Amino acid sequence: MLYGAWSALINLRQQHVVFRSPATTVTLEVASAVKRIYLARPTMEVEIVGNFGVTLQPNRSRITTPPRY
Repeated sequence: MLYGAWSALINLRQQHVVFRSPATTVTLEVASAVKRIYLARPTMEVEIVGNFGVTLQPNRSRITTPPRY
């Protein structure tokens, strides 16, 4: 499972210039338990979220997740 996760992250980095271009605009929000990194280019925006707290946090991102069945 860990191998699959790392493989998927490496593939994203290789396939999308927003992860490796020096022209990408990077914004950090790291003051709270929920850390956010925003990457922006004219053709793509990325939001990376990590919950480093010990309690459930509300979803403040603009991304909606499909229901799990």
